Amino acid sequence: MDARRCPNCNQPLSANSTICGICDETLFAARTQEKLAQSASLNSPRALNLRYRPLSESTNKNWAKPGPIATPMPKPEYESLSNVYITHLSQNQKLFRPPWQKPDYTSNYHFPPKILFWISSIILLVLVAGGSFGIAITLGHGTTSGASEPVLQITPSQADRGALISLRGSHFSPGDVISLTRDNIIPLSDTAGKNLIQTDSRGNFSDTAWIDNNWSAGAHKIYAEDSLLHKVTYFNLYINGHGLLGRPPHLVLSASTLDFGPGDPATNSTKIIILSNSGGGSISWHAHADQPWLQFSPPGSSDASRNNPDTGLVIAANRTNLQPGDYHANLKIMSNAGQANISIKMRVVPFNPSNGAIFQVSPPVMSFTASPNGAAPATQTLQIANPGSSDLQWNLNTITDTGGSWLYTTSSSGQVTAGNNQQIQIGINPAHLPVGTYKGRINLSASGSLPVQDNSQTIFVSLTIQPTCSLHASDSSLSFNLGGKQPTTANQPLYITSSTNCASSMLWTASSSTTSGGNWLTLSSTNGMTPGTLHILVKSAGMAPGNYTGVLNLIDNNNNKLSITISLLVSSS
Repeated sequence: MDARRCPNCNQPLSANSTICGICDETLFAARTQEKLAQSASLNSPRALNLRYRPLSESTNKNWAKPGPIATPMPKPEYESLSNVYITHLSQNQKLFRPPWQKPDYTSNYHFPPKILFWISSIILLVLVAGGSFGIAITLGHGTTSGASEPVLQITPSQADRGALISLRGSHFSPGDVISLTRDNIIPLSDTAGKNLIQTDSRGNFSDTAWIDNNWSAGAHKIYAEDSLLHKVTYFNLYINGHGLLGRPPHLVLSASTLDFGPGDPATNSTKIIILSNSGGGSISWHAHADQPWLQFSPPGSSDASRNNPDTGLVIAANRTNLQPGDYHANLKIMSNAGQANISIKMRVVPFNPSNGAIFQVSPPVMSFTASPNGAAPATQTLQIANPGSSDLQWNLNTITDTGGSWLYTTSSSGQVTAGNNQQIQIGINPAHLPVGTYKGRINLSASGSLPVQDNSQTIFVSLTIQPTCSLHASDSSLSFNLGGKQPTTANQPLYITSSTNCASSMLWTASSSTTSGGNWLTLSSTNGMTPGTLHILVKSAGMAPGNYTGVLNLIDNNNNKLSITISLLVSSS
C-alpha cells in the first residue's frame, strides 16, 4: 500500500499523522476533505454497481491512495438498499455502504407464513394464560379483613318498633366471632336470640333482628366488633317516634331472700338469682355484699334487657374458717332502674368425726374483668385444703359455656396430706373475646378408693369483657305529662357517669332536638364532666294536646354517642 505524503512538502507520512514533522503543515482538514471526496465519488451512478459486489484488494489499494482534494457533493437520492436482495452474498464477503446509509435488516428477510402463524399463536396463548392467572390470584385472595376496614350495613336505616331489620357485615376476619351491641353497651340479639355471629370463609355475615317496644325512639348506633382483631364498626339506625312509646326499665329479681341452711366449713353452698327487666331499655347493675363470707359472680352487668331477659347471678356462702353458728348478710343490687336487696342467712356446723380425708376448697366463686385488646387479668389463687386425717388425692377439669377455652389452671391433679393445703392458680386468656360476660366452671373431685368427706366441689367463674370507656346515663328515656291541670313546665335530672373501666373522668357535650311541636325541649347545660347531673326542661305552653317526642344526644371525648328519648304528653285542658 502506498504511503501518505504531505501535500505541502511531499514528505512521506504515517497513516495516522495529522501534522507534518518537516514543515509543520496541519493535515486534519486535508484528511477530512479527502474522506468526503471519496464518499461523494462513491455515490455517482458509475460507482453504484460497486456497492453490490465484493471489494477486491486492488480496489482497496486504489481508494487508499491520496488524490486531489474534492469538493463535497450533496448526497444524491438513490434507491434504498432495503429493496435489494443480498442473500446471494457469502458470509465472508463485505458489502460497501456509504457512511450515512444505515443498514436495513427488517425487510431483508421474510418469515414463512406458517412460522408467523405459530409465533402469533404462542404469543396469544401466553397473554391469555397470564391474564387468567392474574384473575385467579385476585379471586383466590377474596375479600379479607386485611384488605379494608370492616363494614356494617343495616336495612332499613329507619324503622318502626316491631320491624325486622337485616344486618350485613363484610371485610371482617374469616371464620371469626362478631359481637353485636346497641349503643355500645346493650347486647343486640338476633331473631335466634344470639348476639354472637360467626363470619364465613370470606369474612362476611348476614343476620336479622326485631325492633321491639323496648327500643327508644331516636338515633341509635349498632356496633359490630371483630373478636380476632378487635376492630369495631357501627351503623346509625333511627327508630321512628310514632307507635308505642318506650317504657322505662324495671328490675325484677327471682328471689328476695335466700337460706343456705346448715353446712360444715368444707361445704360451699351456692344459689342462682335471676335478674330480669320487665320494662323497656336496658339495665346496668352491680352488686355489693356486707359480709366477706357472702360472695357472688359476676360483680355486675349491663345486659339485662328484654332482648336478653335473664341474667344469672351466682351467690355463694363460703364457710371456710368460720366458727359454728348462725350468719346473716345482705346483698344489694344497684342499677339505673333502682335498688333491690336480698336477705341471706346460713348456719355453720362442726365437722363430723372422720378418719378419712376432707375435701375443702376456697373461694367458691371467682370473677375476672378484662378489656378488648387489653392484657390478661392477674391470676387468682384457689386453695385446696385437707383438714381430715388421711391424705387427699384430687383432680379437676374446666368447662366454659361460651367463648372457647378461655379458662385454665396451673395444675389438673395433686395430693394434699392430712392437715395441709395446696394452692393452684386460675388464669384467663381473653384474647379474641368480644365485649360480653362469659361463664365457666371448675369441677373438682377426690380420687382413690378411700372415702372422702365433701368429695366433689364446683367453682363458678365469670369473665366480663368490658367495652371501652364510655358514658352511662341513669335513664335511657324520660317521660313528662303536662297540660290540663298539670303545670306547663317541668324538669327532671339525668345523672351522667362513666363506665367502671375508665381511668379518669370523661368530658361530654349535649344537644337536643324534637320531632314536632317546636322547641319545647331545653337543657340546663351543653357540656360537662363525669360524674355530673344534667337537667331536662320541657315547656308545653301553646302546644296542642298530643304525644311529642324528642332526643337528647350525649357525645363523650371519644366521640361515642349516647341517645336518651324524651317523651311529652300534653293533655287537653
